[in-house]
Amino acid sequence: MSLQTFDSGTSILTAMPWGNALRARVLCPDGVVRQTKRLGYPDTAFSQPAAISYRGHTVSGFLTFQDDLHACTRVLTFTATGKYSDIFSD
Repeated sequence: MSLQTFDSGTSILTAMPWGNALRARVLCPDGVVRQTKRLGYPDTAFSQPAAISYRGHTVSGFLTFQDDLHACTRVLTFTATGKYSDIFSD
């Protein structure tokens, strides 16, 4: 297993030899770092399906990186989609 850490306390744990993601700590839209509930297989080179628990709901979405080249930072972020896509705007 390989743990990759990024800025703002985010990380992803992958299993070798294929690099399948097992779990991740991601920055949510409300600015809180949360543990993923489950991860799917990547559907593109830029994102990975995921789900987190928030306020008693399972929120589906995807993981992606947010890079700030000026500050030299890289953060693993969660973007909500589907039924609860607006749950963080409360």
